Amino acid sequence: FARKIGFNDSSGGIAASGGTLSNLNALIAARHNAGLSSDSNSVILISEDAHSSFIKCTRIMGLDETNLVRIKTDNKGCMDIKNLTEIIDKCSLINKKIIAIVATLGTTVRGAIDPIKDISRICKERNIWLHIDGSIGGVFAITSIPIEGLKNVNQANSITINPQKIIGITKTSSLLLVSDMSTLENTFST
Repeated sequence: FARKIGFNDSSGGIAASGGTLSNLNALIAARHNAGLSSDSNSVILISEDAHSSFIKCTRIMGLDETNLVRIKTDNKGCMDIKNLTEIIDKCSLINKKIIAIVATLGTTVRGAIDPIKDISRICKERNIWLHIDGSIGGVFAITSIPIEGLKNVNQANSITINPQKIIGITKTSSLLLVSDMSTLENTFST
């Protein structure tokens, strides 16, 4: 799966019972990777239309809802890049560290796809973990179906994909794929 979306040979992943757990594992790996495990002021940037599971994730991570910073969306429901850069700059000014930026690949209500190419460029320039919540639309990244916005998913550090959304099974299933499997190993190995 990881190679099918364009990750390299050091990639891999883990299975979970649902997208919330995969997103949580990604955010914990991002926080550990950034050295922010004990920083209660660090933030996660998501769009206004991101899934409600991120509220649960921040709670489980011992963070407050104020640590979840919402980025405005445009009239199509996609993350607004101008507002994203403004928020990143503001965080830098007040010395708030960013755990991750979460892009959505298929929002629950509108099916919107955030501008992953632009978001991934920003994350690379600023050394910020990019997680893609592809619980809804991520499975299309492994198909040959030409969907606008899927081309740059391999630029992310992690992506959640829920295969049951396309294969029609009633049991929830989720995959967390990472571009570098050592990030999960370093975070969770004992």
